[in-house]
Amino acid sequence: MSTQTDTVRQKLTSVDIRARKTGPKLTMLSLYDFPFARLAEQAGIDIILVGDSLGMVVHGFDSTVPVRLEDIVYHSRAVRRGAPRTHIVADMPFLTYHIDTPRAIENAGRLLQDGGADSVKLEGGREIADRVAAIVRAGIPVMGHIGLTPQSAGALGGKITGAGGGGFFLVCVPPENRAAVRKHLSHLRELPINMERDGSKVIFNVRR
Repeated sequence: MSTQTDTVRQKLTSVDIRARKTGPKLTMLSLYDFPFARLAEQAGIDIILVGDSLGMVVHGFDSTVPVRLEDIVYHSRAVRRGAPRTHIVADMPFLTYHIDTPRAIENAGRLLQDGGADSVKLEGGREIADRVAAIVRAGIPVMGHIGLTPQSAGALGGKITGAGGGGFFLVCVPPENRAAVRKHLSHLRELPINMERDGSKVIFNVRR
């Protein structure tokens, strides 16, 4: 039986997400399967991240490095079936965008074509900015991820804003630098995991 929510809910685009800087707060969950995705959509969650963290919280690896592109495609397809009207961000795993630009574009495209994602997420800073720009030029929305980057074993990333991406994750900022970072990036929407300010992101599966 259809409900009013089923008929009027519209999936957010990357343009919609950027426009929400001055609009209602955004909500985001990290999850990896059909039943949780269905619950998230029924709850009105705006964005679902299918992260390479699934390697640890679902597959039991010690890091995100062993996660393959096929793993993200598989889980993204399940999430898409559960949440057909929710914006899905799919992680690009280790070495799927590092080797060369054509391969990065091809792999990002697979996440959209085969995985059903709406955008992709890459870890890194200046060193991948040109690659991000090329992926965006190919028509694939990108979210960046800088700061603490698990794929590179804790190495800190640098600047990626301006590469054409639809947003980015900034992870692990030293307390003494947070005010300066917030001031410098005040034109962007902030979604801290501590459930303050502009919205929140929650990892649904937890490794015990």
